[in-house]
Amino acid sequence: MKDLKTYLDESYSVTAIAKDIADPNKDMIVATGLEDAIVGFALLTRGTSEPCIDDLESKIELQRIYVHPSYHGKGIGNLLANRLEDMARAQGFKHIWLGVWEENYKAQRGTE
Repeated sequence: MKDLKTYLDESYSVTAIAKDIADPNKDMIVATGLEDAIVGFALLTRGTSEPCIDDLESKIELQRIYVHPSYHGKGIGNLLANRLEDMARAQGFKHIWLGVWEENYKAQRGTE
């Protein structure tokens, strides 16, 4: 398995993010601060699964949800998640799934 730095460098490069934005199977939203600076973003992805949920129909992945550390605890993550849930339901999806890196304990607590 790749180390975390390599994964982050590949997954969050300008090229990779531009590819996500252009992908018709993905919907990205951003949260902005007072001066329109991006303070968070979230990404829905259609067509993905994991063995433990393969039997679920009408599912979509909440692939990414990130908030700048300066904005943690201000409800930005909840706003992004709620907006993506609304978008998924409007597209007819009944299940939203989120995979969290096993060592990202803060994210795991945020989904409980």
